[in-house]
Amino acid sequence: MLTVAKLLKKANNDFQLLIIGKVPQRLEIYAEQFIQKYDLEDEVKLLGRLDLHKLMTYYAKSHIGLAILHPEANYLRSLPTKVFEYMSVSLPYVLSNFESYGRLVEETKSGYVVDPLSPNEIASQIQVLLDNPSTQAELGANGYKQHVANFNWSVEERKLGELYDGI
Repeated sequence: MLTVAKLLKKANNDFQLLIIGKVPQRLEIYAEQFIQKYDLEDEVKLLGRLDLHKLMTYYAKSHIGLAILHPEANYLRSLPTKVFEYMSVSLPYVLSNFESYGRLVEETKSGYVVDPLSPNEIASQIQVLLDNPSTQAELGANGYKQHVANFNWSVEERKLGELYDGI
């Protein structure tokens, strides 16, 4: 994501990349050095772990949610919770192009998928969204509709109850 930030800055974009969540210390040191080396202090912020209230405050100020994960076994068949959080606040998103992520994007029409190993492709897709606020709004609204209809606790509670009843 740091290389993506460097590419977006080089293209004269006005953006801020907020990296939220725990980052291993060695990666945090690398990130801080990269940010300084490429003069990205205004564009990239490492925020660490946040409580839910603060996290939702950042979501409310955001234009695009990102879940760009490398193709590791742990990620290939599961969807990150943050994607459902993005939908709950009408935030369009860009995800790795894993099969399950692509299926979600196709079904919900609320984001895009990209090759997680291609900074140019990621930056290009982010650029498309930055340049098109109406597309951001449309994708965000689609995600919110899906959240209300399919991805919330009342829906999942019913499914879980049916599962337990069948045991």
